[in-house]
Amino acid sequence: MKILIVEDDIDSRRLLERALPRQGYSVESAANGVEAVQKAVVSPPDLIISDIMMPEMDGFELCRRIKADERLRGIPFVFYTTTYTDRKDEKLAMALGAASFLIKPMKMEEFFKAISEVIEKHQTGQLPVRDQLPAEMSELDRMQMEVYARKLYKKVQEQERLYQQVKEESEISRALVKIVNALNTSLSETELVRSVVTLAPSYLRFDRIAIFLYDESLKGFTLSGGYGLSPVDEGMLLSRIFRERDFPAMSSLLKGETVLIEKAQGNDQLTKELVDTFGIGNILLVPIMTRGKIIGGIAGDCKSGEAIKQRDVSLMKGLADGMAIALQNSRLYMESLERLMELSGKIETIKAMAMLDREILSTMDRGAILKAAVTMVSRIIPCERAAILFREGENYRVISEWGVGTFLGSVYSVNRSHFDALGMASTPLFIPDVESDGTDCLYHGEQSALGIRSSLLVPLVTKGETIGLLDIGSTFHGRLAPAHLSAGENIASQITVALENARLYEDLQQLLVGTITSLAEAIDAKSPWTNGHSARVTKYAMELGRELGLKGRELEWLRLAGLLHDVGKIGTYDIVLDKPGKLTEEEFELVKKHPRKGAEILTPIKQLLDVIPGVLHHHERYDGKGYPYGLKAEDIPLQARILCIADSYDAMTADRPYRTAAGRDYALSEIRRGSGTQFDPELIPVFVRVLEKL
Repeated sequence: MKILIVEDDIDSRRLLERALPRQGYSVESAANGVEAVQKAVVSPPDLIISDIMMPEMDGFELCRRIKADERLRGIPFVFYTTTYTDRKDEKLAMALGAASFLIKPMKMEEFFKAISEVIEKHQTGQLPVRDQLPAEMSELDRMQMEVYARKLYKKVQEQERLYQQVKEESEISRALVKIVNALNTSLSETELVRSVVTLAPSYLRFDRIAIFLYDESLKGFTLSGGYGLSPVDEGMLLSRIFRERDFPAMSSLLKGETVLIEKAQGNDQLTKELVDTFGIGNILLVPIMTRGKIIGGIAGDCKSGEAIKQRDVSLMKGLADGMAIALQNSRLYMESLERLMELSGKIETIKAMAMLDREILSTMDRGAILKAAVTMVSRIIPCERAAILFREGENYRVISEWGVGTFLGSVYSVNRSHFDALGMASTPLFIPDVESDGTDCLYHGEQSALGIRSSLLVPLVTKGETIGLLDIGSTFHGRLAPAHLSAGENIASQITVALENARLYEDLQQLLVGTITSLAEAIDAKSPWTNGHSARVTKYAMELGRELGLKGRELEWLRLAGLLHDVGKIGTYDIVLDKPGKLTEEEFELVKKHPRKGAEILTPIKQLLDVIPGVLHHHERYDGKGYPYGLKAEDIPLQARILCIADSYDAMTADRPYRTAAGRDYALSEIRRGSGTQFDPELIPVFVRVLEKL
């Protein structure tokens, strides 16, 4: 048997299309009453199963049509519905000639059983065939049925309207989802606007759309992008700033109101000039608002005068909301990025300042401090030149510089210069335009000729006195700014602290050296035969050290070791030192103790720890037969090997109580003879070259 299923819900229809064939039935289906009538006329089924609520033609009207058709009235008609379940629906269905009225949901076994019973009754003639309403129905019943049918038809129409509305809202939602997804792909305002301009034409039925963003500095809206705009329109919009008082619609927009203007020509919401210039027909203005603040607006118009539909109003509002969120995210991202960059810049500045601090405080040499300072400035402040000038009476002298230009040693007068104002105020000075500053300053005149366009001058102040200045220059306008003054002050402060530390260190060094010199002279003064010995040994050792390439601290340690190499003789009796004859073995053992004694005397003095190796080992021999430890060759510190030669040479060229001076030539021959035994063989030729220069 063939069954015709009439059901607008596709899921319910497919369920029956799959289930009934398993029971041996042939199935055909229709989505509404109109389609069902057409199929039934072409190929009459053996049974019709129909829902009630359907578009175009409901189940009741379908049943009426089937029972009114002579060819079809004998086909059993079964209602299978969830929409109406009261007795009035069933009564109407049965009055129309339905064979059964089944209510969803129903177990499939019960459904199949009910269908089988209908078919069996039909085949055995137990189902009445009605060609009109039952005679027992009164006229009032028929009228009530007709009224009910009309109401039912109106409900069907309302359902259709709601269906179309839901369908349209669904389309709007899908469109907004796509647009919002596109907006979420970028955090750039430019990219956001470009995405809207690209996607909006596919969903919005406007001839033109223009997107405006509010500029706080201009107190108005400026064009950010749009579509459908002619080059002329776009050019005119780009040149305009739309402010609150320009026309009433703008005031409404800034209050967060959506403005829909039908027939803009003659409408007082817009100016006639604006309407005529851009040929506006119907226009919609929607604010872009976030956190109660207007950040932009979208304008869409139909030049043709076509009415703007509610669908497009809803879509435009949704688009504005999506843009508001996206723009807010973009701006928050940019703010966080700027703060991150600012924080990163501060961290880099702190690192650079710490590096500068380490560089200039790692040395006590004034020249090295100044060189390190000017070199490091560019890592903290963007510049092409940095220089330090020291005050010399009424002048400033360039004593250190980095970057473009060579002014080292140049002297500039304080009078008629920026230096004068700087010195009086002791505060930093920012010169944004060196070339047109108007001050007759020779220094900055030369800087301008070099290409310096802006400059920072920061005084170097110590104990309330300006001792110099830090000059920072850039060859670009606007690269230096007042904001860099604080960093300049920090650098200047570090420089003055480092210079003050260096000065204090130099004072301590001078005091130490003075004390050591006095001590050495006191030791040499114990005997008329050793007077000036330490000074001469130091002289020879220093010259040899320089020739060997020693510099800085190593050379300074060698100088102090030379002055103090015999400090241990403080504990040696004068009678032994002045003895005219050969020393006894006991007396020589006493003399041999003076290197250790010297090391013991110097050990408590922290500043002289690097001097001790020269004092302790200056009587060691290259062949290992020296004292006090018998060190050999390279195991003997270089400082001690140098002092060994210098000490021996002076001893041989000076008078002693037990002999007269042997002379220069003899001394040199003895030193050469001791090469590899008493003395380092590699130092001998160097020492000979040194003596030739003296």
